[in-house]
Amino acid sequence: MIARTYGSQPILYTQPRQIVFLIGEHLRLRLTNLLGAYLNTDQVERVVLITRSSAAAAEIAAPYAAFRENGRLATLIVLDDLAHTLTAARRGWGHPDIIIGSLNDNWGATFPARPNLTLAGEPLR
Repeated sequence: MIARTYGSQPILYTQPRQIVFLIGEHLRLRLTNLLGAYLNTDQVERVVLITRSSAAAAEIAAPYAAFRENGRLATLIVLDDLAHTLTAARRGWGHPDIIIGSLNDNWGATFPARPNLTLAGEPLR
């Protein structure tokens, strides 16, 4: 699955039963739009939104409450570090097919710069 934006509209190339992890709080409107694009396609089984604060998770996920109720949207707050949170997310919701991060928030040790975790819409290998 590959995602890219054209203006403010995401363009998705999907395969069936994808699990997507969206990570970050930066560019919240774009994350909200991208979240909606993934949730509104039948190709995506589940999206896990991972943020540093519950306020950001609530704001980004607010338009998609129905997807939370049917289990297609989950949110997870980073309490200690990103690696532990990703491990918990994989255990809870399955191995992601794609990870998209907006990690430009200057979050220091909480969300360290890790090229293998900050894939800008590229398939996880």
